[in-house]
Amino acid sequence: MQKKNFIWKSCSALLMMAMIGLGTVSCGSDDDDNPTPTPTPVVPGDTVTTAVVPTKGTHRYVMMFTNFSDQVVYFKDADITFEGTTVSVAGLSDFLPDSLVYGTIDGDVLILPEAYLGSYKPSEIMETGMPVNFMGATFQIDRTTGVFTSKEGFYTLSGQTPMDHFINITLNPVVEERAATPATPQCYFSKFNTGTMYVVNMNIPLFDTDGRALLSDKLSYVIYYEKNGQVQPITFTPDLYTKLTEPMTEIPYRFTDKWDIDNYMVFMNQGKDELKSWSRVGVQTIYRGGGAENRSEIGWSEMRDLQ
Repeated sequence: MQKKNFIWKSCSALLMMAMIGLGTVSCGSDDDDNPTPTPTPVVPGDTVTTAVVPTKGTHRYVMMFTNFSDQVVYFKDADITFEGTTVSVAGLSDFLPDSLVYGTIDGDVLILPEAYLGSYKPSEIMETGMPVNFMGATFQIDRTTGVFTSKEGFYTLSGQTPMDHFINITLNPVVEERAATPATPQCYFSKFNTGTMYVVNMNIPLFDTDGRALLSDKLSYVIYYEKNGQVQPITFTPDLYTKLTEPMTEIPYRFTDKWDIDNYMVFMNQGKDELKSWSRVGVQTIYRGGGAENRSEIGWSEMRDLQ
């Protein structure tokens, strides 16, 4: 049975797909004990991938933002390329993350005008894509920390249909090589759509416990379950996850099989009877940097909707 005929992009994409009738899913978290970390300025002595507001080259940032539709804070990578006062930014749209938005720096302000991003196909069964337009944004620049901030944020449209809509955005320069303990992730176990499939929705911060941005290619995660009082990691095997070629227990942050596994949602293909024997599921992140390996606390979710 074909259960997914489109490629997942993000929680925003899921909300968009719900609007056009392709599915519904909760993107929230029931973990109120793990507040969203607030980014802090880079401390003296840290090696940073970006000078304070560079003038040349491509530099990695972590974008922290509030998704307007569900008022949840999320995190993702963004790359900014500088050529003097001219810039291009990749990673703004969840639907077309590789599309570039060009802009200029004028004093302490980054101005990104309206732009056409490209065509997005939410489903493989659609013959033509949806044109996506970026509707412009303005960021204030902190010359001390190198952080770009836009409280108003931005939105994208396809015709009159809203796509992305993000507010309270910060673009945070990434510390390149240091040891760090990642902030506790959040997760939420729920039924997918109205069928018999179940998912773990995840919100994995790209910040450490001190609020400093992390390099996503040094971050991975493990999903745990508790059964009969025993906590064990889930190993995802090709017999249940058919797009995999080998078993996986630790999953790199950027990995996706474009079917069951992505860094914000994983389908639980173990079967309802097995899932009913679990008392809870949790997510732990692992960061390898500065010659050290550090693990977050496990963010837990109770099992639900398994009647």
